[in-house]
Amino acid sequence: MSRIIYFDCFSGISGNMLIGSLLDLRINDVDSTFLKAELKKLNLKDYELIIKKTEKHSIAGTYFDVHTHESDSHSHKHSDHIHTRNLSEISKIIDKSKLSKKIKSIAKKIFLNLARAEAKVHNISIDKIHFHEVGAIDAIIDITGSVILLHKLDMLENVYCSPLNLGQLSFSKSMQGIVPTPGPATLELAKNAGIEVFSSGIRTELTTPTGAAIISTLSKGCFTLPYINVEKIGYGAGTKNLEIPNLLRAIIGNVESAQLTKSNKHNTEDAIFLIETNIDDMNPQLYDYLIKKLFENNALDVYLQNIVMKKHRPAQKLSVIAHKNNLDKIVKTIFSGSTTFGIRIAEYSRIMLDRKFIAVKTKFGKIRIKLGYFNGEFQAATPEYEDCKSAATKHKVPLKSMIEIAKAQYLKQTGDLR
Repeated sequence: MSRIIYFDCFSGISGNMLIGSLLDLRINDVDSTFLKAELKKLNLKDYELIIKKTEKHSIAGTYFDVHTHESDSHSHKHSDHIHTRNLSEISKIIDKSKLSKKIKSIAKKIFLNLARAEAKVHNISIDKIHFHEVGAIDAIIDITGSVILLHKLDMLENVYCSPLNLGQLSFSKSMQGIVPTPGPATLELAKNAGIEVFSSGIRTELTTPTGAAIISTLSKGCFTLPYINVEKIGYGAGTKNLEIPNLLRAIIGNVESAQLTKSNKHNTEDAIFLIETNIDDMNPQLYDYLIKKLFENNALDVYLQNIVMKKHRPAQKLSVIAHKNNLDKIVKTIFSGSTTFGIRIAEYSRIMLDRKFIAVKTKFGKIRIKLGYFNGEFQAATPEYEDCKSAATKHKVPLKSMIEIAKAQYLKQTGDLR
């Protein structure tokens, strides 16, 4: 069993929500008094902490925020007059503090990851980044405070999270101009860490760049809520009042280690959708074009089955497998490219072997072998089809012979082919 902290980001995540959720756990000495004492080690001035109990849709949580003298508590996140700092200045503040070396190192890593994401988005060097909502005192406290509390809880190496609710497309004002929300840096951070994202349709920013930077740097894996023996639960409240509870849920508990093995940043399990329709009145010549378009719109697989419909009509069942973020494109393609009037959609869990490739040398050149692992244990190996096809075509060798040659060479090198 492994003891972990799991952040359930059903309403997104921000730095202040994360700290609020950790304080709301009420574990040992992890409280506001401890946090305030530790933050004084940063030697920052002109701010005060707001920590209070609140409710969101009748669910109690802890609200945490930083009130600086640069702006009032309602507008400081978006003020045009926030004092900004670049990465070098922020690093100096952290380095000069009396915090532990581990806390300093991780806090600086979070800022570095955020700087890289912002630099990539705006196509400028890291040293020219003046952070959107990050250079100000409140974000230094949000990031450093999160690390301080997780370190105190002995959870820095055991952080996991759910997919992030980003909110729906809108626009907001930042120090780089008008940007879409979810913010470009937020998406970049999630992409870099392999963290899944989604939108519940709420037209506002739910995951901030600061929140994304913290969780993407610290999280060891992103997956839906696992089987967990719950020990403690804390809720961190956001500032906005939404149609859903604007809360970040922190859960501390014990899980089987095998769940964490398969739920790392290269997950073997994910959610897929099966889109199906029965068609009895379509020219068969149209299927070739339709299937091609479905794959162009990121279908994972497409297949046809012969069926008999009502009135004993012979027909085809078209089945498409796709991820959630491609559903709209897939559905539109089916409606525009076929004669159907209705589509069925169902969600399934898919478990895949973790994969890696090695290359074997044959007299016809290198051919990759795909290796499959389940929970870290080797399960299968198979020659990569496209490599075998290319070599067979180039050297005028039957494809089945090329596959057997690759298998034999792998067996000679490793002694194991299943």
